[in-house]
Order: sequence, then C-alpha cells, then structure tokens
Amino acid sequence: MGFMRIKNTGFSAAMAYPIDVPNWWGAMFIRGDQLAMADSTGYANGGGLRYNGPINGDTWVGFGRQPLPEPYRSACEGALMLPSLPGTGWAQMLLFKENRAYWYQQGAGKFSEGPVTDLARGGPTWGAMLPQYYLDQVDALLMDTCQEGSAWQTYVFKGDRVATLDWVNGCTRDCTILEGAQPTPGWAMLAPEWSSDFDHVLMLPTSRAFEKRSLLVKGANGCVFNWNTGPERVGALTTLMPQLGPLPAPFTTQYRPVSGRWAVNTPTYSFVVRVDLDGNAPTYTLSGDVFTINGGTQSYASSFRGKASVTASATELVATCTPTWTSASPATSVKVVVPRTAAGADAPTARVEMPYSSGGSYSSGLAFQSPYFRTIELETDAVAGKQIFSSYDTTTAPVPPGYRNRIVSVASAYADAGIEMSAAAATPVQVDASEAGSDLLWSDSELHAAMVAHFAGYADTPQWKLWAFVASTYFDPSKQGPGSAVGVMFDSTGRNRQGMAVFYDSQVSGGEPGTREEPHTWVHELGHALNLAHSWDKARVGDPLGPRNGYGDLSWMNYSHLYQFSDTVQGSAAFWARFRFGFTANELVHLRHGFYNDVVPGGADFFSGSTAKDYGDSTLATMSEPLIDRSGLSLTLSARPFLYGEPVAVEVKLTRTGRDVQVHPDLSPTSANLKIAIVGPSGTTRVFRPLTGACGGHNQVVLTTLTTDRPALYGSAYLGSGADGQYFTDPGLYRVRALYTAPDGSKVASNTLEVRVRLPLTPADQDAGELLMGEQAGLLMSLLGSDSPTLRSGNDALTELSSRFPDHPLAVYSHLAQGANAGRHYQSISEGRIRVRRPDTKNATDQLSAAIEASTGPAGLNNLALNSTMRRLARVQAKAGDLDLADRTLTRMVDYFRAQHVPPHVLADVRSQADTTRRRLTPDQHRTPKSPRKP
Repeated sequence: MGFMRIKNTGFSAAMAYPIDVPNWWGAMFIRGDQLAMADSTGYANGGGLRYNGPINGDTWVGFGRQPLPEPYRSACEGALMLPSLPGTGWAQMLLFKENRAYWYQQGAGKFSEGPVTDLARGGPTWGAMLPQYYLDQVDALLMDTCQEGSAWQTYVFKGDRVATLDWVNGCTRDCTILEGAQPTPGWAMLAPEWSSDFDHVLMLPTSRAFEKRSLLVKGANGCVFNWNTGPERVGALTTLMPQLGPLPAPFTTQYRPVSGRWAVNTPTYSFVVRVDLDGNAPTYTLSGDVFTINGGTQSYASSFRGKASVTASATELVATCTPTWTSASPATSVKVVVPRTAAGADAPTARVEMPYSSGGSYSSGLAFQSPYFRTIELETDAVAGKQIFSSYDTTTAPVPPGYRNRIVSVASAYADAGIEMSAAAATPVQVDASEAGSDLLWSDSELHAAMVAHFAGYADTPQWKLWAFVASTYFDPSKQGPGSAVGVMFDSTGRNRQGMAVFYDSQVSGGEPGTREEPHTWVHELGHALNLAHSWDKARVGDPLGPRNGYGDLSWMNYSHLYQFSDTVQGSAAFWARFRFGFTANELVHLRHGFYNDVVPGGADFFSGSTAKDYGDSTLATMSEPLIDRSGLSLTLSARPFLYGEPVAVEVKLTRTGRDVQVHPDLSPTSANLKIAIVGPSGTTRVFRPLTGACGGHNQVVLTTLTTDRPALYGSAYLGSGADGQYFTDPGLYRVRALYTAPDGSKVASNTLEVRVRLPLTPADQDAGELLMGEQAGLLMSLLGSDSPTLRSGNDALTELSSRFPDHPLAVYSHLAQGANAGRHYQSISEGRIRVRRPDTKNATDQLSAAIEASTGPAGLNNLALNSTMRRLARVQAKAGDLDLADRTLTRMVDYFRAQHVPPHVLADVRSQADTTRRRLTPDQHRTPKSPRKP
C-alpha cells in the first residue's frame, strides 16, 4: 500500500503557496501531468488562473526549468509544501508516489528522492518518528507554517485522527481530529461529516497573529475553517473562495469509485473479482471466486485473496496483488486495471491480468456488477405477535464524539461493511401460533426443522441466502427449560450457517426493543451466520485478537458489557461511548474477501474457516499451564471408560483454590466459557464444536460466587457428537483437555483426561455400538431426540437398539433420547401455522424409567446426567397428572445421591434442584391444543 491514500477528487494533490502577503492567497492543484494554479493575482487579472497546462510547462514555480521526472510528473498521489528555502523565498515541496517521495526545490530541482520513511531534516527519519498507523494510506499533510526559518512541524491526517510531527523531536501529539491538530477550540466545533477522512488540507491566510485557518476538502465540497473559532463557510469547493471559481472542470469533477464487484461470464466459467480500494473503510484488498460451468450446472472451483499495491494516474487505477489461492493455481500475481471515469458516468470495462508461473498468462475484461462486494438475500419470518427489528435512530442515546447520527438497520449496518443484505420478500411472514400455549419454547431441533419446512429459499447447498426467525423463547438444553439467549445461530448441522433466530420474549425481558442493543443482537447473530466469531474468540480460528485479548474491540461482534478499554474503563457505558456501529478492519476483510466457502451460508462449518486456517492448534496453544496463576480456580475433568459406540460425556468440576471468586455458572461446551480439545488415538487433534452457538451474553450475565460453603460447580459435557459429527469413532485411548475463561479473562486449563473407548467384545457389542455411531444417531443424542423428518433414520436406529438389544448397556441411551423427546411438546411449522405434538407421557415415563434403572449401578449415565433425567421424569409424571408420583421421584433422587456420599455442598445443590423442580410441577393443561378453526 502507498503512503498516501488515492483520492477520487478531480485533483490528486493540492498545496497553498508559501507567500505571506496580507489578503493574498494562492494554491496549485495537480491532476495527472496537468497543473492548475489559482491565486489572488489571477483572480484580480480578469478572474482567470495564473497557469493551466502541463506540469513541466510551468515556469513560475520552475517546473519548466527543472522538469519533474516520472512517475511524479504524471502520477503524483499527494504533495506537501515545505517552508521556503532560507534567504531566497523560493518554494520547496514533497511529491509522493506509492511509498516514495521526491523533494523538489524551486530554482534547483531535485534535492532528494527515496522512501518516505527516509525523509529527514538532519535528524531522525519519518520512519523512526511517525507511529506505524501513519505510515500508509494517509489522507492529507499540512505544514504548520511555510515561512523560512521556522521550526518544521507537519500535521498528518488519517481517518478521524491527526498526528503532529516535529522534524527534530518526533511525534508530539496523536489524537482525534476533534481534539485538534493543536489544542485549539475550533476543532471541536467541526460537524460530524467534517471530523474525519479529509481528501486535502490547505493553509489559508490569516489577519491576526497566532491565528490559523485552513481549507478542508472532502469530495466536491470544502470547509473554510478557523482553528480557534471553527467553520466559517461550508459548501461546494468552487463557491467558497473567488480564487477557486476558475478551476477547470476536470479538476472539479469527481472520479467514479472503483470498489465493488466485477465479473466475466463465459459459457464455461464465471470469474468474480472484488476490488476494495476506495469508498467506506477500504481494506486495499483484491479477491475473487472462480466457478466452472458445465451445461446447466455451475460449480465452485477456487478463490483468491491478496493485499493490493495501488497506483493511480488521471486516466486509470492499477491494483496488483500476490494472491493466496484455496487450491493450486499457476497464477503468481493478479493485476486489475480500472479506467478512471467521471462520477455519474457509466461503469467502464476493467481488465484482469494473471501471469502464470509456467509462462503465458490469463487476461480478460471485467464488467461492473455492483458497488457491493457480496449480496445476500435475507428472508425474515416471525411467530405472530413477535416484533421484527426494523430500525434504530441513533439520536435516541448518546453517540461517540464526531459520529454522524442516522437511522441504523440490518441492511444499513451491512451496507457500511460493503455487503448488500436484501429482503427476500416485501412483507415478512407471520407464523400463526394459536395452537401453541403461552410457554412457547424453541429447541435447536425445532428451529432447524422449522427452517427446512418454512424457509422459502432453503436448499441443502451453499448459497447467498439466509433465514432469520423471530421466535419467543429459547429452550436451553443445559437448563432443561427457558434460556436467556436472545439470539442463536442454530443451524450447525449438514449445510450449516443458513439460519439464525432471535428470541423476542428474552429481548423484552432484557429491555432490548427500541434500544441500541436491538440492532446489535440482529447484526451480531447474522455475523455468526457469515462465520464471524466473537471478538474474544477469534484465536480459535487463527485470527489475531484485538486490544485486550479481543475484549477491546469496538465491533458488532463484541458484547457491550464485556468491553475493556483499560483496567479502569470497562463495560457497557464505555463501549457505547466509543462504538461507531461497525465492524473491525479484520472483520471487514472477512466479510468482503473471505474465501467463498468460508463466508457463504451453507459453506464451511462455523469456526472452521473464518480465515481459511486450522482452528485446532491455536486453541490448544492456550491450554498450557500459565507461568503465573492468580485466577483462584482449578478445572478438573473426569470420566469412566466407555463401551464402543457409547456416547461420551465427561464431568467438569470448577473449584476455588483459596479466596472467594466469581465465575460463570454455565460449564457446558455450548457456552462461550468452556472450550474442549480432543486428541484421538492417531494423534489427530479436534476442538469440540457444539451444534449451536446460543448468544445469551448480549445482556449482563448473572455470575455466581464460589465460597467456603459452596466451593465448586459441576457440569456434564456431552462430547460424543457435535457440529463436526462423531468425535469418538474408534476404540483406543483419547486425551481430553478443557479451557475455562473466567469473568476477569483468566484462562484456566484443566488436567489432561485419558478417555478409553473399549473394543467390542461380542458381535452384539459391535452391532449395538454401530447403531449409535451414525451421524443422525449422534445428533439425536446431542438434541435428546427430535421429531424432525430429516432425522428419521437416526430415530429408526435408536428404536432398533432398544428393541434388538433391550438388555445391552447401550440401550440406556436410546431410552434417554426417545424418552426425553416423547415427554415434551414438539413444535413444527406447517402451512404458516405452528403445530404442536403433545407429550406421550406413558412412553416417556417407560423410557426414562428404564434409563434411570440402568444407571443406578456402575454403568449407564453419569451422576449429572442421571440427576437431570430424574428431574425430567418428574416433570413428565406431573404432565400426566400424577403429582404424588413426581414428588416421590424427586425424593428418590435426593435419597440416591445421599447414599452415594456426595459432598455436603453437592447434596445441598441436589436438594435445591429437587425443590425448584417440585415448585414448578403442574399438570399439563395450558398446552392443550385448541380446537381447529372453522373454515
């Protein structure tokens, strides 16, 4: 990337003359190899220009006598007027091209030429003095004064920041533009649209000592600005000052932006190229996708991406990159040439050129497709009575200094990122819920089945389509009841990342609707569907973490209450005081230029390819023992040996090691707090990925405190099957390790647990195990059953297991999954209405009772799963109307664990769980389906 950002203004560089004459001002404007000189003398002599012609034809500045060499003569990308030569009054200036600078002196010509980082005035170099941020894609430069004999001080503008560079003492100030290049009050008076992204800045004359005035230029507009009193005039550039009125039309005509999606389509292939060089937050990246066409079919072939080196002239823009391809390619570089045309004109035909390592090359024209890098069709449906987010007015709450208030929607948030999120239908579909009761909970299985049945654009293939569903409340499998999640990217099976749900009742409970948290939830969950990780979780995919291990990111993908600016400035108030409703630079690169399969819904698995990197090693790297551990916590995994095919679950114990300490109460791998890595018998490492990514953390998370009376928390982690399928498919010795992230950010690594999967000893062991080893059977164990038609073969396998092998130890798992599913309502969407299948309490009681009886000895479910199953059975018995039997089941649960001599605090938790369940037991009356409506 070059030192100065390439502009779409009609001129690439502008400098005010270094002449200190009262009421006199002049400036020179460079466009390619043409020069326009506008000043008070020209205006006084009939209102024309002092000069308008080729750069090397000018004699007043001296270019005609000491010609500029190429490429500075015809493709200068920026300029800086320096103080006059001592004793002569002659001008000197810097002209910039890519990463080099030409130091020109009037009357002498070249003084020096070389890298920008080597610029110096007998002291330290710019490379040594400027912060790294200011060494590329700078917006504008301005000398504090151009009078000879003064100290040299340059203001470097980039984005919404400005650095003050003392050529002797280095960078003396680095702050936002609103804070000021100098600490004068006028800067804070700039309107939001004038607080960042200047194209040019020129010094203006003043009438008072110690006063500074500047001409700020953005696009076709300008602002006459007094550093002390603020803006004086704002408007079209040529109307602000009489000297600017005569500027020729080419100098005042904006260039058409080049960023967006370009493509070539032929009968045999399609090549899409994304050019990201100007517009909103350019990343200076080229990327593309290749598709092959055979008859009536089109198939994905490959993708590339690379950082672009850019050069520009008055007639064309050239971007070149060294590409990284997803598959072998002979192309060693990619060059895109875009003719520069006037804004408002038709798009030109660009050209892509790729030389091959073996000789030869590929070259083709490119037609402009869209200013957006990608276009996604979003279908939104909702349960009747649940509100779909429309928009948020940022004037509702305070915004960061310099932020320009506007209306934020899902479409506008992604448009800012260069992604077109278009509505699939003008009116979202409202799903009739009249047959469902007031406790409408949605499980992962029901959500996936609803998408398959109701998503009009659904296909089991990668495509730029997403489904958003506004439901009531999430069914949290770890709580066996209502969850706090306000959103979930639930589609983690098969072709995943195609759907997400927002839970409106949970949003209402958290006070989200109508607040800035509401767009945050929607944009955040859709970000997950496009394979964006949480800000603090990017290391799992090999991405660099942002400030403070990612918690310092000002991004849609962070949680406001987890934000950390410093040790003392943290939380929601600090986040919203700084958040500008956008993504980070790395996230923009992913959304715009991530490899096709890593971004397209239905493509690569969630977390497995957000930057096309392996996600295992980076997670394991954080699981080493810390050199210093002040977390006050210890994490322990335990498990017994498992039969071949047996679903593997490990017990997780989080213990205080001294002082009282606050912890997250959820110890399941579905939370963001616990990550688990599995090393197979062959040495292959896999990170367990749960089926769903529920986001309950949009609102403040309730923590619990480990104390002397309650020194530990326990959880059960089912690891047999997840988003990557089955994890324990072969007999042998596995090694399992977990990493817990505490609320203060501490990383607590567990012991390395050896998990043995035994060889089948009999044909019955082999056959029974294989019935549980299928992908669908594994999903059903994760979901604890499902009515989904897409999982029919898995249900058949579980039925066969319990019928063919009723006395086999593995039958306990078919009883558990089928009993859990039979004992609950199951919702599905059909013909625009929610249909509810009522519980089969007799079947559920029989199945769950069988699972419990098989687990009260040395085999069967572990203690945590047994606890959950006994409480589930009590709820089923209550649904059947037998509250006495349900009460006896809960009493039996407490008696059983007392007989196991569990620690007192554990027994107290078991009693509390029994009492809580007992209070909630009611016969199943409110979920009885209503009579069908008459036609």
